[in-house]
Amino acid sequence: MCGICGCGVSSQNHESTRDRHHQHAHRHDHAHDHRPDHVHDEHGRHNQHSNPGDGAHSGDQTHDQATTQRRRLAVEESLFAENDRFAASNRTAFAQRSLFVVNLLSSPGSGKTTLLEATVNGLQRGGTTQFPLGVMEGDQQTDRDAERIRATGAPVVQINTGKACHLDAHAVGHALEHFPELRRGVLLIENVGNLVCPAGFDLGEAHKVVIVSVTEGEDKPLKYPDIFAAADLMIINKIDLLPYVRFDTARCIDYARRVHPGVRVLQLSAETGEGLEGWLSFLEAGVRRVRTKTTQTAAGASEARPPPPRDLPPPLALASSGPPVLATGAALKSTICCTVGAKAYVSEPIGDLDQAAACRALATTVERWQHRLAVTPKVIACDLHPDPYSTRLAEEWAARLAVPLVRVQHHHAHIGAIVAEHGLTEPVLGLALDGAGLGPDGASWGGELLWVAGAQWRRLGHLAPLPLPGGDRAAAQPWRMAAAVLHRLGRDEEIVQRFASEPAAAGVAELLAGGERDGAAAGAQGTSIQSTSLGRLFDAAAGLLGVHWQHQSEGQAAMRLEALTAAHGRVAPWSAGWQLRDGVLDFSPLLARLADSTNPVAKRGGERRRTATAAQPTPAGDSSSATQPSGATPGAGRSAERAAEATAAWGAALLHTTVAAGLAEWAAQAANDTGVNHLAAAGGCCANRVLMSELEQNLARHGITLYQAQRLPPNDSAISLGQAWIALCTQREQGQEQHFKSNI
Repeated sequence: MCGICGCGVSSQNHESTRDRHHQHAHRHDHAHDHRPDHVHDEHGRHNQHSNPGDGAHSGDQTHDQATTQRRRLAVEESLFAENDRFAASNRTAFAQRSLFVVNLLSSPGSGKTTLLEATVNGLQRGGTTQFPLGVMEGDQQTDRDAERIRATGAPVVQINTGKACHLDAHAVGHALEHFPELRRGVLLIENVGNLVCPAGFDLGEAHKVVIVSVTEGEDKPLKYPDIFAAADLMIINKIDLLPYVRFDTARCIDYARRVHPGVRVLQLSAETGEGLEGWLSFLEAGVRRVRTKTTQTAAGASEARPPPPRDLPPPLALASSGPPVLATGAALKSTICCTVGAKAYVSEPIGDLDQAAACRALATTVERWQHRLAVTPKVIACDLHPDPYSTRLAEEWAARLAVPLVRVQHHHAHIGAIVAEHGLTEPVLGLALDGAGLGPDGASWGGELLWVAGAQWRRLGHLAPLPLPGGDRAAAQPWRMAAAVLHRLGRDEEIVQRFASEPAAAGVAELLAGGERDGAAAGAQGTSIQSTSLGRLFDAAAGLLGVHWQHQSEGQAAMRLEALTAAHGRVAPWSAGWQLRDGVLDFSPLLARLADSTNPVAKRGGERRRTATAAQPTPAGDSSSATQPSGATPGAGRSAERAAEATAAWGAALLHTTVAAGLAEWAAQAANDTGVNHLAAAGGCCANRVLMSELEQNLARHGITLYQAQRLPPNDSAISLGQAWIALCTQREQGQEQHFKSNI
């Protein structure tokens, strides 16, 4: 059994066909040897993964859980490290042959093999393909798919994985031996149908391409985020069936770009050929790139500097020019930005910098882009937070080049990115709405109302802070944020009742109560870490409504709430759902109403009862749709499960409209105080289309113009652009100040 995904990996069988005139069947039924010194030229040794739990343990043995976990992690790390070594070997072999290699990933039945058939036929001109082509077919059993490809005349190797649910680099390296003449062309690898395990196994390919068909749900990117995050291209297949199925193409693309903002998307029908040209062009461009790179390497053209990146993205035009700036971005969804004159180049997302591979990629990208743009930065910009690798890298470059280092607060950078993208030159109000960012006061920010004028900014207000019980754990476990809300509402006894299935519920309740006691003694609000984040407020709502208690990927709770809202339909905002005092926007009334709507069952003296529900009247002017659905009340004819779902959907819809209305009133008050009626909104929460549509309409009623992200995502991928723009503004303002002083 495989120690990562639980699949068994037995001996692997390869069946190859070199060309239409010569067929060669070669099967290997002996076990793979995964010695570290193994190379692919050692023909005949094939891999076999072992389960870390397969050791000889008698039934009465016991193990310390922590020790077992450490051993398991060690095995997983070893397995991935071993696969990565084989992947590196494959990558070298592919480069030596000038092969453009694509790894096709999907769930079963998405149409991968049909797409491969259409690809071979589409590339053929006059009976021959435009460039050499080979196919590897991965399946647990049979060679049916290989036979289909073989019928097109393309060389194919069938890899049967037995009980394994994915291909690995070692098997691919051996299969390559069956293509001795394949050079200066394309190798297409059809992985085993699976949207989970293949994401973690590098085969040495140039690109992972994920295929989703319209007969599947458009929420696949949210359910299987890892594989969509790893893919460079998403293909939506079977578009000829769109008239007959319920599939929201735009929503599928939106979900995919939340997981991977830079992912490219193609829509096609492998069956009819509609849209196939884009896919064939993608392959042709890839072959041209690898051929050009090989030619340059042979001529010694790339020996003097690191290899250049792929073609630079189109630059964004800035409102003004300045010295070259290098900005190293945020810790999550990391990008870099380089400015040249009045142009800003922003990289595709590199990854999250809690991963060593992403840190290495960030450092490499900084090196390569300077060579590619032929500029030396005169200013370096980074995040205010001292801990992320992006900050340390910026410090190293500033010291190396002896140039100024500009540290930019996270939410200031969010708003700066919108200002830069739209070419705004006047002061703006800014709503920075995300999960977390370090404030100058050392606190966790994330629901901020700012005034921004270039490098100058100030905080006008923030959301009412909530405790983060358990610190970072609260961001991954929305039930903890719900517990924090219940504590703030004085309903501590509900925490254990609502979240009885969570082993830590009692401890969290005690932690919250203890923090409040300590804070009361010190004259403060408590010793727990607190956050003003809108992302955490949405997490709390998800926990209270019972729709999501544990995160498997970032933003999952908020996405679920948005999807429920879209399915339910709009409800009128609850005008009593927020309070605004001294610049602090507090949604406690709304959260209390959401908590009431779920009617948690409590036990008192052995008797079951429902906690009292505050009967909130529908405010004047609000639609009756703002009232809780009757299907969610006791005695309704529908099942308890359907009633809970109806209540959750209603609550999600009320959350979106009420939060948008509260934010708009907050901004209107600031516009009246400052005289500024242009507002930029950014941060991960601004990817919520329902929320932003509501906000835009509310702001318009107050005479405020909303500016949102367009070319770049609103999340941390755009932070580097904001940092670069603010650094340019800083240099310009300092230059003006020096000029003023020199003329005194």
